[in-house]
Parts: sequence; structure tokens; C-alpha cells
Amino acid sequence: MSGPVKIAGRSYKWIILGVVFLAQMLAIGSTSFGFGLFVKPITSEFGVARSTVNLGIMLLVVGMAVASPFIERALDRFPARWIMLAGALLFGAGALIAAQAKALWVLAAALFLPLAFGSAMLGPLPGSTLVARWFDENRGRALGIAAISMSVGGMVMVPAMAYLIEEWGWRRAVEATGLVVAGVVALLAVVAVRERARPDASVSAATAIPSATWTTATLLRTRDFWLLVLAVGLMLAISQGLLSSLVAYGTDRGFSAAQAAALVTAVSASSIAGKLVIGYLADLVDKRLLLALVALLAEVFLALLLWAPSYPVLISGCFAAGAAIGGTSPVWTSLISSRFGVASFGTVMGLMVPVQMPLLLGAIFLIGNSYDRTGSYQEAFLIYIGLGLVALMAALTIGRPGHKQL
Repeated sequence: MSGPVKIAGRSYKWIILGVVFLAQMLAIGSTSFGFGLFVKPITSEFGVARSTVNLGIMLLVVGMAVASPFIERALDRFPARWIMLAGALLFGAGALIAAQAKALWVLAAALFLPLAFGSAMLGPLPGSTLVARWFDENRGRALGIAAISMSVGGMVMVPAMAYLIEEWGWRRAVEATGLVVAGVVALLAVVAVRERARPDASVSAATAIPSATWTTATLLRTRDFWLLVLAVGLMLAISQGLLSSLVAYGTDRGFSAAQAAALVTAVSASSIAGKLVIGYLADLVDKRLLLALVALLAEVFLALLLWAPSYPVLISGCFAAGAAIGGTSPVWTSLISSRFGVASFGTVMGLMVPVQMPLLLGAIFLIGNSYDRTGSYQEAFLIYIGLGLVALMAALTIGRPGHKQL
């Protein structure tokens, strides 16, 4: 490892955190948060149902899940900068293909392969792994800051993309977004990303189980692994389902496109505070209670959507309840590092992502299908409330760190 990295070891971690922040802000903000902007334009152009268009976000989720185990193994074998560079190039290529697609199957292929793989290589798995490796102290806070990037992405990218769609149409908006993301992240990866001189392979102080014991086979036999998969997976599923439909929900209620996009922006902005607070508290209090609190906040938000209040009340509720979406990521990553150890972080998270995939796919399909059958999202919101209760109970059932439960 080069001298400058060793000398600046204690401060260089902040540069790494900054790169991770920007990469996730651009990639996740323009895909997971931005997808809802394209539901109505694509529905109109191709003459298909909303549930069919929602298959696009499902393909993106599946592609990212399929890519995760490969990324996890690549992070153990190759410099992270090359993984991020490859992700940026794939993202840009996928955006260009999607922008030129004249058939739905071409658009689907672009989402499933280059865009999904590129997003995954710039997203929470490599980002959280890098942050966890570089930060020994205040790891929960650092992971919380990294998680903020996705909310900032929603706050920045959604209105920017909404403007581009209105001015240029959805195709040129996709093209421009892809080129910007690819160019910025590729430059950052080459110039700024470095490996840590002496990676932390020690056992976490919070766990009595050596992290080296956490193989895939062992994890699949561990109760806490499945409880964490269930609690976090349901929370992420509910969040993604809401994000994919919140713009359409708003315009269905008679709000303008700008007002509907502002709902996502409000959720994104408020989730920043949620991630900061949850990330800070993750170093101080029982992480299981924090995850349960996040699930409870999601229940409040869903109840508000069912009530269908006026726009001022609704957007105020989005600001108040965004912490439910924002708080999931930092408490999830903190639970992984404390329960299973830092050295196994990539292995655990890389396995959890594809295992959680059916939950995310089911939630996304449910909300689009529910609208197509009933003409509203009320049924889906009620089901989401039930799933949120399951997530809350699963969170409270997770064992304390250091308790070996097989």
C-alpha cells in the first residue's frame, strides 16, 4: 500500500466516506427513488398497465440481488476502485440502452443487466463494506452518514429528473442522467478510492463469535440471520413499494406532477434526519429497539396515506415519517457488524440481499396489481400495515449480540 494512504490512514477514511456518499447519491437516487417518475410516461407511450411498468423496478431489484454475491466476492479479491469504475461504466451503458429502447423487452434487459449490476456496484453493499472496513470507531455514525446519501439522492435527483422529463421527455432525461452518473463516479473511483493499509479482521467487541466462522452454510442455519432478513426485508419492501408509486398516488389524487414529485422529495429530505439520528443512536442503544421504532414509524406513515388527507397535511406527514425509510439502512448495517462481525460484513450483507429479494418483488408487484384491480392503492396500504407489524415483531425477537443461536 502506498505511503500517502498509510500516513493519512486516520483521515483518509473521510475521503472514502465522501466518495461512497456521492456514488450512492447519484446511482440510487436516480433509480430506486427516481423510478416512480417514469411510471406514467412509459405507461402512456407503450400502452401498458402500471403493474407491467412496475416490473421494471422489480427487474432492477432482481438484477441487483443477483449481482450482490458476485460483488461481495469481488470485494475480497479486487480493489474497490475497479469495482466502482466498472459499475459506473455499466450504469452509463444501461442508461443509454434504455433511452434508445423501442421495445419493452429491450428496456427490461437494460434494467435487469447493466443498470441493475451498475447500481449494485455503486450501492450499499460495496459502500457499506468500504465504510465498515475504514471506520473502527463511530462506525454506526459513519454508516448512518453513508446511508444519508440515498435520501439526498432522492431529494436532489428526483426534482432534477422531473425537470428533465418535463423539458426533454423521459428518454433524453434517462440518457443525460446516465452520462452524468457514469462520468462523475468513474472519475472519483480512479482518483480517490484506496484500500485500507491494514484491514480490520478482528472480532467485533460486541460479539463473542469469531467472524471467520460465518460461512454461508452457517448463516443459513442461524435464527438471527433469518429474523434480520425478515425485519429489514419487509421494511425495505414497503419503502420501495411506496417510492415506486408515491408520484402516481399523488397525481391520482389531483395534485400536479411537481407537487407529487415533492412528496418523494419530502420523504427523502426527512429521511436524512432519520438516518443521522438512527446512525448516532446505533452506537448507544439497543439496535433491535431502533429497528422496531423504524417499523412503527412506517405504520404511522401508511395510516396517513390511507386517511388521504389534504396536500399540506400529506406533505407534512411525509416530512415526519421519512425517518421510517431513512432509518432502516443504518440500523441494518450496524446490526450486521455487531451481531456477525466486521470481517464477515460483506458475506452477510451479500447473502441477505438476494434472500430478501422475494419480499421486495412481492411488495412492488402487490401495489401495482392492487391499483390495476381496484383503481386505488388502499388495499396495498392495508396489507403493508400488516407486513409492518410482522417486521416489528421480528426486530424485537432478534437475539442480543454475542448469543450464538443456531
